[in-house]
Amino acid sequence: TFRNAFIQQLANGRWQVMRRVGRARYPIDVVKVPLSGPLTEAFMASSSQLIDSDMPKELASALKNQLRLHIKR
Repeated sequence: TFRNAFIQQLANGRWQVMRRVGRARYPIDVVKVPLSGPLTEAFMASSSQLIDSDMPKELASALKNQLRLHIKR
């Protein structure tokens, strides 16, 4: 939840969370949540885990396929 916030649908159909920031001429600001850090950390953790678990199987199957193609010729 954000203090003094509301949801607004824009003319192009997108939804944004807006927040009142003061009584100035343009007192409304778009709420921005920084996601690049957490998304990068989650991607790196997930990709390293997948490399550790799936890469040996993928390499073995690719090597078998290449050997099958080479021996067939």
